[in-house]
Amino acid sequence: MCNSLEASIKSGITNFITCLILYYHYFHQNDQVHQVFQSLALFFFFVSLMQWYDVIFWLNNEKNNINFFFTKIAMITNHLQPIVLAYLVWSHFKIHFYTKIVLGIYIIFAIYYSINAF
Repeated sequence: MCNSLEASIKSGITNFITCLILYYHYFHQNDQVHQVFQSLALFFFFVSLMQWYDVIFWLNNEKNNINFFFTKIAMITNHLQPIVLAYLVWSHFKIHFYTKIVLGIYIIFAIYYSINAF
């Protein structure tokens, strides 16, 4: 979380632009190294959604339905980050069996925690 609205906006814009550059710089190249950079760009873009939620929280300082809704969406987005990263890695590489088990355990606990947080 940034310490001001302006910092959140600048951080979100910077992340968006750098993710676009990283993704499209490697767009027409098909080897695995370039696919990794594209996956990283997509993952960092997904992580940057938290900055935009932060902007919404800065614009809505009081308790209201917008804050309530986006707090829940931000929590789900935060819990999905390891899953999105695993999916992006999985789309280009084989994932070890034990990694799949740990991911499955994480998903179970994330769902349980999220349901209880609602």
